[in-house]
This record gives sequence, C-alpha cells and structure tokens, in this order.
Amino acid sequence: MKTPYDIPTIDPLANEARRGRREQLLGENPACLLCGVANIDCLTPTPRSILEAHHVVGRENDATLTVPLCRNCHAEVTEGYRDAGVSLKRPPTLLHKLAAILRALGALLTAIGGRLSAWAEALVRLIGMFDSELPSWRTVDGVQS
Repeated sequence: MKTPYDIPTIDPLANEARRGRREQLLGENPACLLCGVANIDCLTPTPRSILEAHHVVGRENDATLTVPLCRNCHAEVTEGYRDAGVSLKRPPTLLHKLAAILRALGALLTAIGGRLSAWAEALVRLIGMFDSELPSWRTVDGVQS
C-alpha cells in the first residue's frame, strides 16, 4: 500500500502515451502562431484546448481559413479585430465582406509585426550580453555573414 510519501516510479511508456494523445488531439507540430509556444508537454488538452483555431478573416467571412493560436493570443487578436472595427457578424454585401477581411488581415499583421519586433529586440539584447560576457563568440565559425 502506498503512503502519500512514497516516491512514484517513472513510467516512460505512460509518458509517451500521454504525449501521443496530446499530439493526436492537437495535430502535427502544434504551436501558437504568435507567441510560439510549441512544447507538447505544456500544450495540455483541456475541455477548451490551449491552442484554438483562429479564423484569420473572421468565421463569417471564411470559416476554413484558420491558424493555431494559444488561448491568450487568440483573445488578444480577437480584441484587436474589435478595435479595428472588424464585425464578427455575417456581412450584408460582398463589399462589406471584403472590408472586414482587409481590416482583419491588417489587425493580424499588426499583431504579428509587434511580436516580430519584440523578438528582434530580445535578440539584440542577447547579442549585447554575448558581447559583454563572451566577446569571442563573434570569431566562431559560421557566425559571420
């Protein structure tokens, strides 16, 4: 009989089976398009998945055009759509639909641009750290462009 203080045994088969179930539920190579979270161990399937299918131009404009976003990024982008005046309702005419699609793409690309800028700044900080802590990194083969 186990006590609360027993050390559990490692079960690599159960661990791999759990990862396999996650991969099956989340698809091949799941990752959030914006923040990049891709670690299958933290992408835990829940009643609402950590990754959600984001309708790039709004579900009412194209129900099949989706990208994976984590729940936080999905909420952020959807709010950005609202801020950009993207109606999430069925558009009354083709011209209204095209306007909504262009607004949605503009808002999504703005969000992607913000993330790219943040990643670039993180890289610049890393380069600065390498220069101050390990200046010889610049002489490593393959570093020079």
